[in-house]
Amino acid sequence: MSFVKSATSTTHLRDASEGIEKAESPPAHLQPRTIVDVDPDGDLFLDVALDTKGVAYRYRVCSGTLRRHSPVWKTMLFGPWLESKPTNSEEWVVQLPEDPAYPMLIILNIVHGRFADVPQDIRLGNLRDILALTNKYDMTSIVRPLCAQWIAVARRSKNSTEKNSTGDFSFKRSAKNTLRSLYVAWELGDEVLFALRLEELSLRTRMDTEGRLSYATSRRSRKGTTLNDENYLGPQDALDTICAIREALLEMLITPIHEDLDARMKADPYYKIGSSGYRRMLCDAATIGSIHRHMLQTKGSILTKPASEIEDSVIELASWLFSMMSKIPTVHGDERTSDSIHARNWECFPVPKYKKLCIGIQIDTPKVVAGFIKPSHREYMAAQRAKTGLVMQDDRSARRYWHWPWS
Repeated sequence: MSFVKSATSTTHLRDASEGIEKAESPPAHLQPRTIVDVDPDGDLFLDVALDTKGVAYRYRVCSGTLRRHSPVWKTMLFGPWLESKPTNSEEWVVQLPEDPAYPMLIILNIVHGRFADVPQDIRLGNLRDILALTNKYDMTSIVRPLCAQWIAVARRSKNSTEKNSTGDFSFKRSAKNTLRSLYVAWELGDEVLFALRLEELSLRTRMDTEGRLSYATSRRSRKGTTLNDENYLGPQDALDTICAIREALLEMLITPIHEDLDARMKADPYYKIGSSGYRRMLCDAATIGSIHRHMLQTKGSILTKPASEIEDSVIELASWLFSMMSKIPTVHGDERTSDSIHARNWECFPVPKYKKLCIGIQIDTPKVVAGFIKPSHREYMAAQRAKTGLVMQDDRSARRYWHWPWS
């Protein structure tokens, strides 16, 4: 194997790590490696994964420094393991083929005190990978001096309720970055950000016929990032938690509409005041017919009762449901005036109820999410905050994911 001595800078390596993936490269152990002297006097070499451009790096480091900062490295390097120091005169080389090059270099620069080579601002994908490594090697506390700057990267992108050019309400943050910031919040101990990202994911995920969750930032896009394929989401039960929140919110949407339909299907008229019994029954029939017709025309079927069978995201279902209910007519308008707008004064008119529900569900969503964050989740994040020194920011901003039509 050949090696190339190099004073490769962190900036150069960062540029390489952020490039596009190239054609398939030879296996890492067959690649000539560029040596980066994190510690010029170091006694240990670390061979990490190829970067995204297929470049192989070997980091010269101090084994004692790694031992002091990581109990995992202490056991690995100074125990009866393959990675321990050779007893002969051979160089001490440890293979880390699963550890990404640039995130590992940042970690090594931190523990070796090379803070001039540690970025204050960092891409969210690299930050996620750094925290995955600090979790792997049980050394999250090393990020404490940088926690305030780095958590700002995950907090930076806010959800947008402004309409875009297609009339859709969508986030400016990408699906990938939402998932990355969920993991960053988990590892740094930011409960507020963790809950917010859980909320966004639960509202925007769709479920396919195989029970897999996909997330997209636009209601008009049917393609999304599949959560089941993500390696780093936070707690082991992250997918189950997102599914449970999603199902609870879907239940809040579909229960009122099914209750109204069931009530109007009974022999007695739904509303007991005003008009004749015949017209009240006619009003029930008109309402049921209008709702069913709209469902069949727009969805191709009647809305299912079990929330677990709904494939749409919460936002998709809410936008469709409230658009439908805003158009449902009644037959009482002409009894009092030829202006059907006055029908809104009648109890059978569904608009006021559903307009209130449209806002109320969104107000209650943070409480629903909080109810699914387990004590074990909170305990873990509290322990992480003790390591990182993170100071949480309270978030009282009103979030709207859908709006009542024409409001």
